[in-house]
Amino acid sequence: MALTHFASSFCTLPTLASPSRALVGPVSSKNYRSLPPKVRCMVATEAADQIVRRSANYQSSIWEYDFVQSLTSKYKGEPYTARTKKLKAEISMRLANASKPLDQLELIDTLQRLGLSYHFVDEIESILKSLFDENHIQNTKTANDLYATALEFRLLRQHGYKVPQEVFNQFKDEQGNFRAWLHDDLKGMLYLYEASHLLVEGESILDGARDFTAKNLENYVKKCNSSGYLSKLVSHALELPLAWRMLRLEAHWFINVYETKTDMEPVLLELAKLDFNMVQALHQEDLKHSARWWKSTGLGEKLDFARDRLMENFFWAVGVIFEPQFSNCRRMLAKVNSLITTIDDVYDVYGTLDELELFTDVVVRWDLNFMDQLPHYMKLCFLSLYNSVNEMAYDILKDQGVDILPYLKKTWADLCKSYLLEAKWYYSGYTPSLQEYLDNAWVSISAPVILVHAYFYVSSPTPEEASHFMEEYPDIIRWSSMILRLADDLGTSSYELKRGDVSKSIQCYMYETEVSEEKARDHIKNLIGNTWKKINDYRFANPRTSQTFIGVAMNLARMAQCMYQYGDGHGVGDLETKDRRVDAYFKWFPESLEKINSNQQFFSCPVDVVMWYKEPPRGLGYYSDGPPYTPTAACFNKFGDLDYVGNSKGEILIIDHKSIQVHAMVPTPAGAVIKNIVFSRDGQCLLINSNVRTIRIYENLLPLKDGLTALGDLNKTVDEAAGVEKMKAVGSKCLALFREFQDTITKVHWKAPCFSGDGEWVSGGSASKGEYKIYIWDRVGHLENILEGPKEALIDLAWHPVHPIIVSVSLTGMDHTENWSAFAPDFKELEEDEEYVDCEDEFDLIPETVKVKESDINEDDDVDILTVEKDAFTNPCPDVPEQQDKCVGSSSKLMGSNNSGSPLSEEAGQNGQAMNHASSPLEGNTICIFKDS
Repeated sequence: MALTHFASSFCTLPTLASPSRALVGPVSSKNYRSLPPKVRCMVATEAADQIVRRSANYQSSIWEYDFVQSLTSKYKGEPYTARTKKLKAEISMRLANASKPLDQLELIDTLQRLGLSYHFVDEIESILKSLFDENHIQNTKTANDLYATALEFRLLRQHGYKVPQEVFNQFKDEQGNFRAWLHDDLKGMLYLYEASHLLVEGESILDGARDFTAKNLENYVKKCNSSGYLSKLVSHALELPLAWRMLRLEAHWFINVYETKTDMEPVLLELAKLDFNMVQALHQEDLKHSARWWKSTGLGEKLDFARDRLMENFFWAVGVIFEPQFSNCRRMLAKVNSLITTIDDVYDVYGTLDELELFTDVVVRWDLNFMDQLPHYMKLCFLSLYNSVNEMAYDILKDQGVDILPYLKKTWADLCKSYLLEAKWYYSGYTPSLQEYLDNAWVSISAPVILVHAYFYVSSPTPEEASHFMEEYPDIIRWSSMILRLADDLGTSSYELKRGDVSKSIQCYMYETEVSEEKARDHIKNLIGNTWKKINDYRFANPRTSQTFIGVAMNLARMAQCMYQYGDGHGVGDLETKDRRVDAYFKWFPESLEKINSNQQFFSCPVDVVMWYKEPPRGLGYYSDGPPYTPTAACFNKFGDLDYVGNSKGEILIIDHKSIQVHAMVPTPAGAVIKNIVFSRDGQCLLINSNVRTIRIYENLLPLKDGLTALGDLNKTVDEAAGVEKMKAVGSKCLALFREFQDTITKVHWKAPCFSGDGEWVSGGSASKGEYKIYIWDRVGHLENILEGPKEALIDLAWHPVHPIIVSVSLTGMDHTENWSAFAPDFKELEEDEEYVDCEDEFDLIPETVKVKESDINEDDDVDILTVEKDAFTNPCPDVPEQQDKCVGSSSKLMGSNNSGSPLSEEAGQNGQAMNHASSPLEGNTICIFKDS
C-alpha cells in the first residue's frame, strides 16, 4: 500500500530553547506588558527539503525600459545655453545693483524657490555675509517689519549664519506674547512660520512663534476661500514647511505659482523655466544610463520577489542632489538605492533566517571564496553588489587618489547586520522598546550607506580627512537617517505589517506606553521635528564640514518626507508620488508661444504682456495692461481683425492689435483668472475657462466681418460714460453670456475646453490629478456624455476641425489592461443563478469585409453625390479658403451614433469600449482618439 503525502497547515510558536530562534535583547518588566509571542502560519509538506517563503506581492514596475530609453528633450545645445548665460548676467546685475537690502533678500528668496540659486552662489554668499556683519555682529540693526525680519532671519540661517532668536522680541508685548496686531499681517505671519522651522534645541521664542503662526494661518485658511498668490503660499506651507521640502519639486511647484504673481519678473520666470527644462534633459540622460545598468544586472528579472523600482530609486537620487554638475553622483546613488531595495527584500520577504545569516557573513567578509555556500538567488545579489561597489571605489581611487573601499565595505556590512537583527526579532516574535528599535533602525533604513557613498562623490576629501570623518558615523548622518526612518514608518508601517514584518516605531511606542495609534503617530511626528532641530544645530556647529555634503544629508531627510507624505511612495508605484516623478522627469515648461491662429499673424501670451508678431521684419505689436490686470489667455476672432484677451482679474478685453487699443471690456461674473479663451470656428460663440470651475459661453454680438468697424461705431454711440465704464458699456453690446457648464457634484476644475468643428458641442477635460475624464455637452447645456480614460492626468484635448473626432493626450503613455470579456461582441451580464453557456465563436473578431456584407445597406440604391447640404462649413470665410470644409459632416451625427449619446463609433458602443488607447513614445504622452466610424 503506497503512502500519499499531503500538504498540511500548521502554526509555529517561537521557543527560547532553539539557538536559532533565541529571543534577541532583554525584556524589561518596567517597559513591557506580558506580550503574547507572534504566531507565524505557513504551509509545510512532509518533504524536508522544501522551503516555504513569504511573498509581499509587490506590483510590477509601471515604467517600461523602452519608454525610459525613448525619452528625449530639445533643451540641449548652444541656443539654450547662450540664452541662459545672457539671463544669468542680467540677474547678477540686479543682485548687485539693488537699491535696498530688502530688495536683495527678496530676489535671493525668489531665486532659491525657483531652483536657480546654485547659479549665484558667490553673489548670494557675499550679500548675506555683508548683511550679517552689519546687522548682527555690529549690532546696528534697526526695528523693521515682521516680514522683512523673518525673511532675513530665514535666509541667513539657511546659509549657516546663526542669527539670534531674540530679533523677534520686538514683536512681543510685556507679557511675552506676540502682539495682537500681527494677526492682520498675513505675509509677516507666513514668513515667521517658515523661519521658525530653522530653530535649534532650546529656542523657546521660535517654538512659540511656530505654534502661534500655525494656529493663525490655519484659521485664515478655514475662513478664506481666496486662490490668490499669498493664499497658495499659506496652504502650501501648512502642508509641509519650506525647510522640509524637496528642492526640485518645490521649484516645479513655485514656477507655476510665481507665474500668477502680479509683480512677477519675466526674466526670472524665463530663466527658471529654461533652466528647469535643461536640467531635466540632463536628468533624463542620467536616468537612461541607470536603466541600462539595472537591466544589465538582471536582478529585476531574476529576483521576481523583489521590488523593481528603478524610477523610484533614481527619484531619490534627484532629490538628494539635483544640480547638473553632480551627474556621476546621481548615477552612483541610483545604483546604490537599487541594490539596497533588492537586499532589503531578501531580508524582509524571501530569505530564511539561516540563509540570511550566511549572506550577512559573506558581506562582512567581502570575499568571493565564501560565495559558494549561498543559494543561487543570493549569489546573484551578492556578486552584483560586490562588482558595483568595487567599481565605485575604483573610480574614486582613479579620480581622487583615495581608497574608499574599506569605508564602503563597512557601511554595507553594518546595513546587513541591522537587517539580520530585525529578521531575528521577527522570527522570535520579539517587540523591542522604541529606543532599542531606533538604535538599530537608523542603520537599517540604509541612509548611512547612501550618505557615505555620496560623501566621496561631492566632497573630494584627502585620505586624512576621509579617515577622520569616517572614524565613526558623524551626527549629521545619524540625524538624517533618523528622519528617514521615522518618515518611512509613518508612511509604510501599515503595508509592511500586512505582509509580515517586524514592528515599526509606531507599534513599538504603542506597546511600550499603551496608547492609541493616533497618539503614537503624533509622538513620531514630534520626534521628526526635534530631529530637525539637531540637524539645524549641526550646520551651525560644524562650519568646516563640506556644506555640499551637509546639504545632501538634509536633502535626504527632505526626500523622506516627500516620498512618504501620502503613504509608501517607494514601494507602491501608483500613489501621489507617481505624479511627482512625472513632474520631475517628463513635464517640461512650455515656452512663451501659446497659440497660432492666422496665416499672416500669430501671438504669444507670456503672462505679463500680449504680443502680436507678423512675418519678420515687418513689425511687432505689443500690449500690456499692467498689474494687477496681467493677461493670461488670448485668441483672434474669426477674421483676425480683433483680439480677445482674458486677464487675471476675470475681464475679457477686446483689442485692435493694429492700433494697440482696448475698445471694450467684459467683466466675467466671478472675476477669477481666465485660463482659456476660445472662439468657435463659425465665430459666433466665445468660450472662456477660469479658476471658478465653470466654463462660460458668450454669444458674439458683433458682425463676423468688419467687426472692428462695428466696434468703432459702438464706441461713438456710448457717450454717457468714459474710461473703464465706457469700455464696459461697449463690451455689454459685444458679448452676451449664453450658457454656463460645470459639474455641480464634483466641482472639478477644467482643462482644454473647446468647441466641436461645427460649434454644436462643447467639451472640457477634468483637471484633477489621476482623473482622465472628458465631459461633452450640447450647446444649450445638457451633459451628453463623459468619456473616461486611464487613471492618470489629462494634458490636452481637441476636436477635429471638420470630422466628429476628439483627440486627447494623457501624461505617461502607460498601457492599461482591460477586462476583455466585457468587450466581447453581444456581451451581456448573467443573472445570479443563470447558467452560462459557452459559445465557441463569442470572442472571435469579425473581419471588416464580413461586417459590411452582413449590414443592411442596399447596394443597389442610388446615391446623390451632386447636391451639397447647406451647413456652417459649406460657406467658409472668403479670405481664408478652407476647401476641406466642403466635406464636413455635422457633429450631431456624433451623438446619434449610438443609443447612449456617446461620441463613440457604433462598434465601440457595442463593445462598451470607452476609448482607443495607444502609447506614444513622443515625450512619454498618451494620445487617445474618440471618433465615429
